[in-house]
Amino acid sequence: MPAPQTDCSPRGAALLTGEAEGFQTAVGIHGSLAELYKLLAANRISAQRAAVLAHISNLMLRTLPAVERELSPSDPSGAMQIDFGDLPPQNENRPSRLRP
Repeated sequence: MPAPQTDCSPRGAALLTGEAEGFQTAVGIHGSLAELYKLLAANRISAQRAAVLAHISNLMLRTLPAVERELSPSDPSGAMQIDFGDLPPQNENRPSRLRP
């Protein structure tokens, strides 16, 4: 496989950041990842550089909820809120191991 023609030009950067919405939304980060995929598939960026950028994008996605909480706190006291919404409901008919 030939070495990638690394696109470090302003055009290459514009492709990755043009639709990114300032990397403040999941949709914006998704758009940047889609462009990253296209650059990698066209062999215009090295796999190593693509992996680093994908990892940074993952970190950005993971921190979006914290950024949203910081910018728009729903609890004026500032107390941390934990959402267990993705846990399955506990079956009330099943005996709990914690009950005496």
